[in-house]
Amino acid sequence: MARRFRVERGLMDESLTSEERADLKARAIARLQSQAAELERRHQGHQYKERGERFMTGPEARESFNDALRDLQRAGEDIPDWMIRPPHAIKWRPIKTAPLEDWIDGSGLLSDNKRVLVMVDPKP
Repeated sequence: MARRFRVERGLMDESLTSEERADLKARAIARLQSQAAELERRHQGHQYKERGERFMTGPEARESFNDALRDLQRAGEDIPDWMIRPPHAIKWRPIKTAPLEDWIDGSGLLSDNKRVLVMVDPKP
């Protein structure tokens, strides 16, 4: 038996004109594409240099992703609210002698980013 889930629609900003919505959407997509390219570049370098280690990035990357999703919602895109979530911080040391710091899984963020781009970007 298949379940149907109700997806909450984001709040579209009614005070924006269609041109402003299109501009907001274009800027949000550009930020997501830029972030995806940066994460992809770092992930490829990580696979080459640090095989067997987790690919980690700072929690600010998740906040930047969330900001782009909120802008897409304001522009009228159907982005589910559950995609906007706080970063799941993992205590990690970038090098063995460094103190423990909060980091997030970069591979998961890259995956989320690509999923959203497929949903909203008409260009491959």
